[in-house]
Amino acid sequence: MKKQLFTISAIVIAAVSLSFCSESTAKNEDESTKETYTETLVDNSEGKELFESKCLVCHKIQDTQETMLAPPFAHIKKKYSKVNSSKEDFIEAFTSFVANPQEDDAMMFGALKQFKVMPNMGYDKAEMVKIANYVYDNEFPEPTWCNK
Repeated sequence: MKKQLFTISAIVIAAVSLSFCSESTAKNEDESTKETYTETLVDNSEGKELFESKCLVCHKIQDTQETMLAPPFAHIKKKYSKVNSSKEDFIEAFTSFVANPQEDDAMMFGALKQFKVMPNMGYDKAEMVKIANYVYDNEFPEPTWCNK
């Protein structure tokens, strides 16, 4: 029963997504760009794979804060969610920063002091959107050293 409900839900979401995609040609560029942010809602496995292969290289939780190369994603998601009220705003802010990381655009000042600004990784925009969707839709563990 749960499998059938999941399948029906996936079909409904896909149908709604397709209807939004067909309408986007009549909208201006800003609106059609925002619609691409939610196209991976049905299957976020590609976003997860990209996240694990690209982001966790530096953002993987280590035993101590001193051995971290970059801030943990629990903190990144918390900050970006707090500043951006909608999923579209979250994804736009996230992808804009990753596309062109600048100290003046950073939101995590403690992380900036500890790790410096993230280097420009040259990631593809479509991949960043998939990663941002995955980040928005999932929770990430807090490092154990945060609870001490």
